[in-house]
Amino acid sequence: MKSIQYSSHGSDFASMLELIETGDIPSNPPPGFALVKIHAAAGNPIDCMVAKGYLKETWPCPLPMTVGYDFSGVIASVEENCSFQVGDEVFAVNWGQHQHNLTQEGATTGGAFADYITVPLSILSKKPKDLSHEKAAALALVGTTAYEALFDCLKVKSGDKVLIFGGPTAVGSLAIQLAKNVGAWVATTASERNMDHVKSLQPDLIIDYHKEDWADHPSLVDIDAVFDTVAEKDAFAKITAEASTIVKEGGRFVTISNPQVGYNPEAHQPRLAWAAFFCLYNSPEVQDKLAEDVVDGKVDITIDKAFEFSKDGAVDMLYYIDSGKSRGKNVMKICLE
Repeated sequence: MKSIQYSSHGSDFASMLELIETGDIPSNPPPGFALVKIHAAAGNPIDCMVAKGYLKETWPCPLPMTVGYDFSGVIASVEENCSFQVGDEVFAVNWGQHQHNLTQEGATTGGAFADYITVPLSILSKKPKDLSHEKAAALALVGTTAYEALFDCLKVKSGDKVLIFGGPTAVGSLAIQLAKNVGAWVATTASERNMDHVKSLQPDLIIDYHKEDWADHPSLVDIDAVFDTVAEKDAFAKITAEASTIVKEGGRFVTISNPQVGYNPEAHQPRLAWAAFFCLYNSPEVQDKLAEDVVDGKVDITIDKAFEFSKDGAVDMLYYIDSGKSRGKNVMKICLE
C-alpha cells in the first residue's frame, strides 16, 4: 500500500510530505466499514490548513496524517448482506461525523491520498456511471459544504438576495449555481483574472474587488444571506456595523474560512438570525443529490489541474492550492486503470 503522509505540522510541504510504502494491502474491514481502492482523490484548502497545524487544537488530527479527504473508487472488500458489494463504484468525503469528529471506533479522518482507504459505510455514496472518478472526488467535500451552508445554515430560497464572497473558488462556484437553481438573486466577488469563469456561472452581479469596494455597491442592500468562502477582509464588521444596510435585520451570515466570527450561530441576534463559522457534516443524501445534478447538467464542478500520485505530485498540489491561484478543484489520479 502507498500513501502520502506527514509526521509534523508546518508549511514546508516539500520537506514534510513523504510517500510511504508498506507493501501490504489492508486486511478485510471490520463490520460497518468498506475497503475502497481509490481511483481519484481531491485536494482542498483545508488540507493546507490542517497540515500547517492551524486546527490541531480544535480537530483530532493524529500524526502521522495521510493527506486528503474526498475520494472516488471501487469497493475492494465489504461485509455480506449490506447495501454495498465488491465492485461498487463509490465516492465520499472522509470527514468523520459532524465537525470533523470521530463517532465510530476504528474510524479516521483524511486518508484519501492513498491507493486504499478503509471507511464507514455510513459516509459512502454510489457513483453514477456517467460521473467520472475525478469529478466525483472533486465534488464530495466542496459540494456538501456549499449545499449545507446555503440550505441548512442560510435557509436560501427562491427570491432571496444572496452575496457570495469568492465566486471563483470551488465552493463559491458551486454555491452560485445551487443558489441560482432555487431562484435566488446572487451577487459575488471576483478579480479580472477570473471574470470569464465566474460569468459562465451566471450570477446576477459580479463585483471586481480590485476596482471597487463591494460594501459601497448600490445593489447590495437588504441582502438576505451572506456566504463567505474566502475570509473576506472586514466583511463581518462591515455587515454588522450599526449604520450598515447591506444585510437586512434578521439576515444570515456563514463563513467557512474565518473562525473569528465564532461558533455560536445565535450570538449575533437580533441583528443576524444566524451567524457562525461552519464546517460540513457527512451526508450521503447530499452527495447523491449533487452527483445527480452534475449528471443532469444542473451544476458543474470545474477541474483545474490533475496531479500524479507521488510525493512530488502531492507537494506541487498543496503549494498550488495554498497559493490561492486555483480555479475550481484539483485532483490526484491514484489508479490509472
